Amino acid sequence: MSTTPTRARATRVLAALTAGALAVGGLTALESQSAPPAAALGSLGDLAVGTNPSGVAVSPDGTLAMVANTGDGTVSVLDVDGPVTLVDTVTVGGEPVGVTFTPDGAEAWVSTWSGNAVKVIDVATLSVVATISAGNGSFSVTFSNDGATAYVINYNGQSVAVVDTATRVVDRTITGFSYPQTAVLSADGLTLDVLATSSDIVRLDLTDDSIENFPLDSFPQNARLTPDGSELWVTLNGSDSIAVLDPVDLSTIAIVPSSDSPMDVEVAPNGRAMLVSHDDGVDIVDLETRSVLGTIPAMDSASRHIALIPGTGRALVAQYFDNAVRVLGFEQERLSGADRFSTAVEISQRAFPAGATTVFVASGRTFPDALAAGPAAGTVGGALLLTEPGSLPTVVRDEIVRLNPDTIYLVGGAGAVSTAVENALKVLQPNTIRLSGANRYATGTAIIDEVWGGSTVPEVFIATGRNYPDALSAGAVAAGEGIPVILVDGALGTVPQATIDLITELGPTQITIAGGTGAVSAGIASQLDAAFTAEVRRLSGANRYATSAAINLDAYPTNTGVVYATGTGFADALAGAALAGRAQIPVYLVQPGCVPAAALDAIWSGATTNLFLLGGTGALSTAVENLTPCP
Repeated sequence: MSTTPTRARATRVLAALTAGALAVGGLTALESQSAPPAAALGSLGDLAVGTNPSGVAVSPDGTLAMVANTGDGTVSVLDVDGPVTLVDTVTVGGEPVGVTFTPDGAEAWVSTWSGNAVKVIDVATLSVVATISAGNGSFSVTFSNDGATAYVINYNGQSVAVVDTATRVVDRTITGFSYPQTAVLSADGLTLDVLATSSDIVRLDLTDDSIENFPLDSFPQNARLTPDGSELWVTLNGSDSIAVLDPVDLSTIAIVPSSDSPMDVEVAPNGRAMLVSHDDGVDIVDLETRSVLGTIPAMDSASRHIALIPGTGRALVAQYFDNAVRVLGFEQERLSGADRFSTAVEISQRAFPAGATTVFVASGRTFPDALAAGPAAGTVGGALLLTEPGSLPTVVRDEIVRLNPDTIYLVGGAGAVSTAVENALKVLQPNTIRLSGANRYATGTAIIDEVWGGSTVPEVFIATGRNYPDALSAGAVAAGEGIPVILVDGALGTVPQATIDLITELGPTQITIAGGTGAVSAGIASQLDAAFTAEVRRLSGANRYATSAAINLDAYPTNTGVVYATGTGFADALAGAALAGRAQIPVYLVQPGCVPAAALDAIWSGATTNLFLLGGTGALSTAVENLTPCP
């Protein structure tokens, strides 16, 4: 019966296999990794700053952050270009509550509550170079898009001071605001929406200084526009909710329930969620569904302002009563070596710190044989290592010695991996078994017969053996579920009787085709549909990255971890299948210089705390490490 997938699988089924039962769960195999609390974004640590930090901002170039410490009149200066560290403290006085960098990043303007002024810090010298008396109870600063004008929000003065940033002179002061705190500039720079604690948003028309009140049900605290500018999200501190407004007329689109006393709101690094700080921590709220994906707890209480570190996937949150800044992000770990062989060794060492009873060895120069070996290795809890066809690399030999397996499977015939390699393996473990056939498809069958022979499985994947991307993505999922990937010549209209016989022996109730009709033909799908009562379905996308996402989203609607591997090469993802299968996490194929949208979404699924990057910067650049989205 042919169907298209309508929902993700809710359960994992691991078959009891003649080759040995698999016993993994969650991140059991990766317990040596220190993981932050389970949430869509994790805490990477806390950094002590001054007393009662409230405002926090990051420079436009993402190298420096400043924290306004209300309790002791200081500004903490943080280096955020790498691990977040405290590098300096600037005394400003007057209960600083907010800090904002100029658009060019040359200065930071600090609003001081009791100082009734804005202190200007020169970023190059980290010294106060000016004091601007802008009004009573200066609370926050918003700059025009070109940086030529600053709008200082004065809480006690119930006003907005318009300041020329070049001369630092107050041009005019506009009144009519009931205890305002913060403001949001429109995308076109023509209006300023001022949030007043009288439960209003007051829109200031910057062309003529006219104002208009828009009442809300509760007093607003902070607001942010969504990345596409279609919605304005406003935290309503008094009603434990978030108002989603139309930025054109400020009409209410939705009210989103929030945690206790929501304070700040900021766009998440992936651009598809909002970070909402509150007394108990930070919620991650999906922009589309407006549902909470996860929560990062506060240290004790009162998470205040949030600032993103551009291009890093990290954020800073002021922890008011804890005198600290919490760094939010993912535990990232790059597994790489000098070449594909040593990278596979690094992956093996990470996945199997205590050794492995089974090791699969395949050619690192060609992909077909290893495509079927990855799911097999994952199913029996074994490692997958790569070798040169003519000789066993020393780094691979040493890793096999460390793993101390009871069985080594050499995948492919002598034309793929020489007898010299086979003999070298037998020196390490006499129980070395070569699994091979007349071609790549027969070799795949030999692997399946060895691992799954005599057993039935709930599902099989069908993938083309002509190319590697779809089989790579399917292989990682199959490794976690204990099911095989059957390679076929996807360009043909049918599969041979041997493939039909193999599927019959395995007895699946679901047959999943990986990839579109350009990878595995419609004729093959029709043939399978006619030959079996099992559900036949196809998981595919517009390209290899979209297909990878479709396969992974079906298997892992939420993730405890995610693996990124390049989609332009096969070696790293092949070796990574065993790691992913052991931890039951997906392998997303990504571009070498950016991350496709679906792969970014995967790490915001509600439980992700660990992100593994496979290969060096030649395979996955620092742009991928910084979670740079693809255009």
